[in-house]
Amino acid sequence: MTDQELKDLVAGLAIQSAKTVANLTFDGIERNSYKYIRNDMKGEYDIVLFNGDSVMVVEIKNKIRDKDINNLKNKQIKKFRELFPT
Repeated sequence: MTDQELKDLVAGLAIQSAKTVANLTFDGIERNSYKYIRNDMKGEYDIVLFNGDSVMVVEIKNKIRDKDINNLKNKQIKKFRELFPT
């Protein structure tokens, strides 16, 4: 097993056992870079937690950089909202 496979396994176990994050309880979890396509738009999200009222998008990085945070905040979340309107 590679280091990355081990990290993925541990992250998966942690996410599946803890469905409560920031005082929000989630009913479902999707993980492993699911891709969604609609009207020639696609998005890739490492982990998505959801319930009837809230959605949490989690980006997994080995080393976080300011540009990663800005990309998530300014591009990926905006695209997610367009792909999955409420």
